[in-house]
Amino acid sequence: MSQEQNDPLHIGNRVLIVSDAHGLTVGHVVYRGIDMIRIMPQENSSIAVEFALSEDGSSFAPELGVHEVEVFEEMTSDYYVDYLGARPGELLEFFTVDGKQARASGTVAEVIKTSSADSIKLTDGTVLNFNGMGPELPIAVIRVRTAANVAAAEAAVAEAAVAEAGAPGPQATRGNDLMQLLRSVLPTAAVEVVPMAERSFPDSMQREDLFQDLLSDMPVKQRTNHHHHHRQSVMLGGRRCPIPHRSSLTSAVRHPNPV
Repeated sequence: MSQEQNDPLHIGNRVLIVSDAHGLTVGHVVYRGIDMIRIMPQENSSIAVEFALSEDGSSFAPELGVHEVEVFEEMTSDYYVDYLGARPGELLEFFTVDGKQARASGTVAEVIKTSSADSIKLTDGTVLNFNGMGPELPIAVIRVRTAANVAAAEAAVAEAAVAEAGAPGPQATRGNDLMQLLRSVLPTAAVEVVPMAERSFPDSMQREDLFQDLLSDMPVKQRTNHHHHHRQSVMLGGRRCPIPHRSSLTSAVRHPNPV
């Protein structure tokens, strides 16, 4: 079950592969066989990208057009269970190559790691044998969810449903939009839903709401008065930055501030 430690495609390694077939692929090696490797891309933990190997497993199949391979992180252990890092009581989710459910989720009963075994036993009696290579099809990717994360995720969803049941005002709508953004880029358990009564809003947001309220009370002609300039703004690095007028940009170029 031993593998050469200098193998760039070692199980668990985090690698970058540039190929004609798949373009740029960055992720972890989740299966290392003699004729095939599978990479779980870092942007999606429920799919795998397959790369066929040559007959002796020492290089990629020529038709893939692999131009570059770079190793970012090396896994020293030959055991897939060490890469997975699952512990008894944690929930495992199983996915096919294209991200479909490969089998029902299962709870880890025992992690088996001996000189001849690289396995996980589930509470339903199923034993998953990895043999230092990774899961066998139809399972291509295994994702670990701790019991704490599952409970936190369910609680967050329940609280969000209660908060959204009411009629949201301008601030509530903005808060809900922010929560949706956070959920799209963070694990669900990492997002805490704070009740509206306990939320605080920055002065800039409150001033903007006040401005919008005053603007809605103004006649249409005054709203379109060109003597009242409105400066656009964008969000950079989590803070609101005004976009300077063109004249300000020209002045800044001609008369740069000293460093």
